[in-house]
Amino acid sequence: MGFKAGKLDLEGVVSQPDELNGPFPAVLICHPEPHLGGTMESPVVKALVQGLAERGLLTLRFNYRGVGSSEGETSLGPGEVEDTRAALKVLRSWPTVDRNRVGVIGYSFGAGISVRVLMREEKVLRAGVAISPPLELPPLGLEGITKLDKLRRPLQVIIGQDDGLTKPDKLKEWAQNWENEGISTVVIEGTDRSWQGKRNVLSRTVSEFLTHAFQS
Repeated sequence: MGFKAGKLDLEGVVSQPDELNGPFPAVLICHPEPHLGGTMESPVVKALVQGLAERGLLTLRFNYRGVGSSEGETSLGPGEVEDTRAALKVLRSWPTVDRNRVGVIGYSFGAGISVRVLMREEKVLRAGVAISPPLELPPLGLEGITKLDKLRRPLQVIIGQDDGLTKPDKLKEWAQNWENEGISTVVIEGTDRSWQGKRNVLSRTVSEFLTHAFQS
């Protein structure tokens, strides 16, 4: 499918649970580093799509500007945020989506995008998940985000124990500094940023968090 982000044509894929009847809770998925070859076909993204569909959640994944068949050029931040907000409008208008149960997930580079979009779109998003986010790495590290103490939606941040870029103790310290009970952290043992061997665990953790958030 194609959709507009400003004047640009972007590409995306909607994946719907096997059940014939909606409306479904829905999740927008933001892919990893476009400048390092990341796309909506990332193995982690596709594992999330499959795992969420098995648990009854509809997903929309898409390519940022300048990636795959999406028009434009990578902007490493602001443009991708706007791409994601445009994709969110498409997802919320999808005929089989429950507009009152929509969340956003981001992986790596996409994690920084997802948190920023969650803050800007609190009125329409129920929850957010940031997977393997960088803390300090500009321009989209989580430490560059302010006012998270004001965030009124639940945010789950998940990393592998051996992430390598984000240390578990640093992540927990970052979350605690905001004094916001809606921000939770999960560290999964036995894996790194690739989530090799633990993608099913990741999908289950994310879907359980989102299902709970959609019910509250």
